[in-house]
Amino acid sequence: MKQKEKAIELINKFRQFVGTSKNFEGEDVNNYLVSKHVAQKAALIAVDLIIESSPSLPILSDNGSFSSDIEENKKYWLQVKTEIEKQMFPKNK
Repeated sequence: MKQKEKAIELINKFRQFVGTSKNFEGEDVNNYLVSKHVAQKAALIAVDLIIESSPSLPILSDNGSFSSDIEENKKYWLQVKTEIEKQMFPKNK
């Protein structure tokens, strides 16, 4: 999945998650009073946690591929973070 698509997916998931509540009868009610900005902040927190949880050093038995996988994974998630930030602070054209 492209980084921009992943950023949109994460924002939409957090928006749905924080936008649903129960009414007095216990039924799910969509409540979109929660702003997209809150969902974007939650997505940024999640991406930061993913990046922080990635090991920074390869294991001793690494033949080289594990190290490159770590770097590619980190690069991907940093780009996802950039895409989320672009949506939060769009440049005026």
